[in-house]
Amino acid sequence: MAKLWRDRENMGGDPKAPQEILDEAIVPTMIARNAEREKSKCKAVPLPDIEKGPGHVAWLLVSKFPFNEEQIDAIALMTYVAN
Repeated sequence: MAKLWRDRENMGGDPKAPQEILDEAIVPTMIARNAEREKSKCKAVPLPDIEKGPGHVAWLLVSKFPFNEEQIDAIALMTYVAN
C-alpha cells in the first residue's frame, strides 16, 4: 500500500489514501500472494550450520540452489562484508 501511495505522489496531484485506491475485495488476495512470495524467498538453515559462520551458510545455499556467476559473486561479497 505504501508503494501505491508513493506512486500517486510521484504522479502529481492530490494523492488518495491507499484504501480509496484498492477495492476491499482484492486486499485478502494481495496479502495471500505476498505471504506466498515471502515463503519462497525464506529458507530455514539448521542452527549447527549457522554456528559455523556466514561463509559456511553461503556455501550451503550456493551448492543447493542454482545461481549464476554474478549472483555467486554478490553472495561472496556480502559474506566477506558480514565477517
